[in-house]
Amino acid sequence: MKNILPLSADDFGLFQELLIETSGLFFEESRSQSLHLALWQRLQHRGYDSYREYYNLLKFHPEGRLEMRELLDLITIGETYFFRNKPQFDVLMRFVLPEIIQRKVDSGDKCIRVWSAGCSRGDEAYSIAIAIMEVIPSREEWRISILGTDINRKGLACSAEAIYGQKDIGHLEKETLEKYFKIQGSTYLLRNDVKEGVRFEYHNLAKDPFIHKGMQHIDIIFCRNVIIYFHSQTTQRVIESFHNCLAQDGYLFLGHTETLWQITNKLERVEFPQTFIYKKTLSPVQEDATKPFMAVPEINAENLTLSAAPTGGFEAEVKNRCSGPTLSGPPPSGWGAEGLISIKETGTEERIFPQGVRSGLQEKPEPREEIEKPPEVRGKVESAYKEAALCLEEMKDKASLASPNHMIEKGKNHVRTYLTRATILANEAKYKEAADILEKIIEADNLTVEAYYLLGVLSYKSGNLKEAETQFKKVIYVDPNLVLAYFNLGNMYLYRRKFREAAREFRNAIRLLEKRPKDEQVRFCEDFTVEFLLRACRNSLIEISKRGE
Repeated sequence: MKNILPLSADDFGLFQELLIETSGLFFEESRSQSLHLALWQRLQHRGYDSYREYYNLLKFHPEGRLEMRELLDLITIGETYFFRNKPQFDVLMRFVLPEIIQRKVDSGDKCIRVWSAGCSRGDEAYSIAIAIMEVIPSREEWRISILGTDINRKGLACSAEAIYGQKDIGHLEKETLEKYFKIQGSTYLLRNDVKEGVRFEYHNLAKDPFIHKGMQHIDIIFCRNVIIYFHSQTTQRVIESFHNCLAQDGYLFLGHTETLWQITNKLERVEFPQTFIYKKTLSPVQEDATKPFMAVPEINAENLTLSAAPTGGFEAEVKNRCSGPTLSGPPPSGWGAEGLISIKETGTEERIFPQGVRSGLQEKPEPREEIEKPPEVRGKVESAYKEAALCLEEMKDKASLASPNHMIEKGKNHVRTYLTRATILANEAKYKEAADILEKIIEADNLTVEAYYLLGVLSYKSGNLKEAETQFKKVIYVDPNLVLAYFNLGNMYLYRRKFREAAREFRNAIRLLEKRPKDEQVRFCEDFTVEFLLRACRNSLIEISKRGE
């Protein structure tokens, strides 16, 4: 195999402009490698010796339009699988669809129209179809219309075939697989009753008009992880078109890191415990009421790494976690990102710890002398741990519905139980009660970073952005490597137009993310990968630079 031909900065710029012109896609420098590889593959296929020759083919040759399709098919292959971002599908099935169904029944118009824009290989559109089938088991009186569009023609062909592999459906429950798929060896064929009512067509969001019949009076639009690849001007045009296509009180689902802040005030953000969506309202939303995007954690047994509680009780458990030197009290409210980061004249940033703090947080604790516990004591500890762990697993998918007292009774001596109880209360919008539990945890152990982070999220959800900022600074004080704290601070600074501070936090987040594997899940947000959050931070820096900051 030939060594890949280097792509000069000038040639990259030419292709970058051409792609914006023809498809609306914007490839920033951080994504140059994926574009470079796709260009090299097409260069070899065509037998050219230089990228400039291939550029001239795309730009000036009569075959350029067809060749551009081949290139787009290579560079728009997105990661996708059934029911990706489960919290959004939970909201779809538990809140959005029931509301729309009731509204349709009241009006007598039993037709639900959905558009999956940027549908890739059809996983998303078919996931929506399955969700509707679950919510409306008897659909004889209903007309369900689901349109899937994309610019990747090969992906559209796969969508029509509806044949999937293990990676597409591997996380689905066995009952769901047997109900909606025909299993043939290692392949999974979607059943015809799911495919009915779902159709796929080519459409370029950035270039094509929104005049298709299936794009009018839409109840729900899914356009996830698409607009992050557009320039801000293109994003504004697309969102404006979505607004025009939506029926009154229709909903728009975007990706994890995609927000309409400073893009439009015609869509109202509706927040849920683990995600948010947008709704078309009669009157414009006041921009001051639109909060910045916040990464909301999903705390469960896998997120936390605390040990089993000793028989001494809750306070003994949290105090027993650190055998090395600890701080005498909670971090001062004024400390955090601003107090621990200095910006040199060169523009580079470094983290500076007050004297004594670095050793207290990072030095390896002195080894303890192990004391053999009697069998009956070990049995009680192990039993308490297993009981708490089982309880957490039992509540994992029902946290927003269950009674917190049930879990607390199951494992009173386990810190995970207290943190999970606080999360359950937060999911029920009982922010004050949740905060009281978190404060108790911090009082017992002021290095419990999970508690500070959750307090930051609760403050944000309560509308107290200043307190949220303080809590996230404390998170950084306790754990300088918790990247979501920087990300959330950056978004809050951006919202308050503190562009210099926002840029600093995004750069700190990028510095940490670049050291980690791209497919690694981000701590506290299982649906975030390192690559995804890295892209979001870089896009934010681009937006800040456009403002001249």
